[in-house]
Amino acid sequence: MEGEFDVLYIHPTKSLFNTEYSIMPLGIVALLNMLIKAGYRVRGINLGVENALTPNYSLIDELKQTHYKLLLVDLHWYEHSYGATSVAELSKSVHPHVPVIIGGLTSTIYCEEIITNYQCIDYVIRGDSEKPLRMLVDHLIRNQYHLNEIPNIGYRLKGKAIVKDITYVCLESGDFDYISCDFMKNKRFTYFTTEAGLDLRFKKYPILLARGCNRNCSYCCGSSKNGMDLFGINGMRVRPPEEVVNDIERLSKMKVNTICCSHDFSLFPSHYYEEIFSLIRNKRINIGLNAYCCRAPSESFVKEMIKTFTLDYSQISISLISGDEHVRRQNGIYTTNSHIHQLFEFLSESNVRTHIFYSFNAYGDDYLSFQQSLKQIESAIELFPSQQLSVSMGVYVLDPLAPVRSLPYEINSELNTFQDYVDYCKNGSCDYFIGYTDNLSKEIKDKVELYNCFKSNLEQYLSKHSKSYQIR
Repeated sequence: MEGEFDVLYIHPTKSLFNTEYSIMPLGIVALLNMLIKAGYRVRGINLGVENALTPNYSLIDELKQTHYKLLLVDLHWYEHSYGATSVAELSKSVHPHVPVIIGGLTSTIYCEEIITNYQCIDYVIRGDSEKPLRMLVDHLIRNQYHLNEIPNIGYRLKGKAIVKDITYVCLESGDFDYISCDFMKNKRFTYFTTEAGLDLRFKKYPILLARGCNRNCSYCCGSSKNGMDLFGINGMRVRPPEEVVNDIERLSKMKVNTICCSHDFSLFPSHYYEEIFSLIRNKRINIGLNAYCCRAPSESFVKEMIKTFTLDYSQISISLISGDEHVRRQNGIYTTNSHIHQLFEFLSESNVRTHIFYSFNAYGDDYLSFQQSLKQIESAIELFPSQQLSVSMGVYVLDPLAPVRSLPYEINSELNTFQDYVDYCKNGSCDYFIGYTDNLSKEIKDKVELYNCFKSNLEQYLSKHSKSYQIR
């Protein structure tokens, strides 16, 4: 045997054989460190990392060489639906009597369907997992507790799906270790994972600021309106600034170059990030920040960021969705074009690397409003020096509980059940598959053609003027 462990954790990818979506969920590291603290032997495998490092990597061979008492698989994002179930099936084929546990946002939503239709999965943890996971592991390995005592779980009893209500909510965060990944195979590569696989240029790691959200963006499953159903609580549970900075200091000592935060800082009162940034400066922590912003940030935030973080390893990533103000408002983003232009000017003058994202299929977007996005991109290119700006255009695939499903807007959804998402991942989505049809999505091909023509003309212009921007 390669090793003997109580708990084997596997982070899946979109399928068994690729590297897509290799970044692990923020909470899983804390959960596994919690089990280690309780005396369990834990091993972690990031399938995306292994596929990237080893040509023809065989997970089944690894499972055959490993002895473990239970398997834990995360199923947070729907993009892992096929990968997670494939890992579970593979484990059952090698070790049929080893229980399989999954948890995360997607498994919370589709718990009953998963327990009913996937015999390879024995238990689903719904909502917050700290107490339920510890109790379930104690039950399976140490014969403690009864299933009736364990909150937030789904399982089979005499072939019938039992789905318990979400009664446990995790309100504390100080006792959990979100940083140490010593339990992972090839652990050093954990700090180089990206959505595509591995990027070895510099080390980066996510920081947990809070749980939940206080906004209802049209495309996001983790919206405020879903908080009670999915996690048994409304609003956000915010970590104290001291805890956040302690994690950042640990990462700096580990030579991590850049931190990425779980939430947009604009979701919090300004004093929250001001206190965090002040503590970082007082401790003289040298690290970069990739600040993801779901709306254009304020100049005061940017100034504080510049004072606090190493700019060589920093970037502001802004999800603007559309260059049309009305479309942005429909999607929960209340930022004017005037403010965006002023912000672009300030970011350019301040030498802050900036990434902006637009969507082909924003709710309410049509061919004419899409052209406003192209005009805004042109405006940004005129303002930013070469290499300081990157732009991407993509699609939002329909989330399981996205608020857009209930908006007064006729949508014919193609993704409704868990099996729909499994098939979507298994079959490989086309570049512009969005999971629903409506009178606007029919225009996506026209928008794509317009964007490709725009990119081609822009690249020719930039080449003539010896300028370079990353336009995807």
